[in-house]
Amino acid sequence: MNTLTSFPFSSALAGLLVCSLGAGAFAKTDLKADGRSLVGGQYQRAVEDRFDDALPLRGTAIKAWNAINLAVFGQANTEVIIAQDDWLFTAEEFRAPAAQDDFEAELDTVLAALNARGIQLVPLIVPDKARVYSDKLAHERATPLETRHDRVQEMLATRGLPNANLLTYLDQGRQRADTFMRTDTHWSPRGAEIAARAVAVAINDHTVAPSPFETRGFPIEDFVGDLMPFIDAGAFASWVGQDIEQIERFETVSLGGAGGLLSEVSIPVALVGTSFSARDDFNFAGFLQQHTGLDLVNYATEGQGPFAPMRDFLASDALETSPPTIVVWEIPERYITLKELP
Repeated sequence: MNTLTSFPFSSALAGLLVCSLGAGAFAKTDLKADGRSLVGGQYQRAVEDRFDDALPLRGTAIKAWNAINLAVFGQANTEVIIAQDDWLFTAEEFRAPAAQDDFEAELDTVLAALNARGIQLVPLIVPDKARVYSDKLAHERATPLETRHDRVQEMLATRGLPNANLLTYLDQGRQRADTFMRTDTHWSPRGAEIAARAVAVAINDHTVAPSPFETRGFPIEDFVGDLMPFIDAGAFASWVGQDIEQIERFETVSLGGAGGLLSEVSIPVALVGTSFSARDDFNFAGFLQQHTGLDLVNYATEGQGPFAPMRDFLASDALETSPPTIVVWEIPERYITLKELP
């Protein structure tokens, strides 16, 4: 995507299209008040609805307008940040979390529940993509966001928890391959594998018999990142250089053995977390099996953040009937709210 260059002639055509469609729709829009009040926005909303109904090819017009914004302003939606080298970032990483879950309170609750059952907690804090790729940004983020990661690491150290500090690993891993997807909020498969290795190092004193796993790669294929819909220019995408990203695919399988899935009733590892762990695109659960040598059950879910899945896990029958030895709790940094420092 080359959105910050000079305004192309093709984008001017897109602008002409939008203006023409808009003018035609406006001419057909009934502007009568019909008894609606001008106060409180009733009249405005009614006219907007009529305008939408009168606008031909509405979806095409929206995509054309996105193309214009990309070409002229380098931005098409407030929920995505377009940075250097066409890297996309979610706006969530540039503001305080919407949900005000107190991370320290959540952590202590989980730790107490697992300690009571003799289960080891391994928190896995996924640093913000905007932190790992800060060099792509035009300026630093707000101080509370910039200092959040270090404060969390101190919190984990104070509690004596195994700490797979991913920031250094993911940053160093960039020298070989991107550790986050360029057009997506998540880590890349390579970043997921680096994270799995970090967890394996953090729990290298486990006493559960290892189980062999093998990870197989597949041909590279196209990948539409979850941030791409925010800059969707449709048929006008080529006019602003909007490129489709590619992804490596991996699958991890058990080869059996002493600790294999068929020989152990109790699974030693429970993985709890978000779409970073739940989505097969990144194969984090598979890499975790490969590098720890341990079977696991994946309790991660998409679209609920890191705290709701953990609450559900702690309340589940599985914790009582077949408790794991280790719980890996994957927590994206952008969900973490900390108390303000005095």
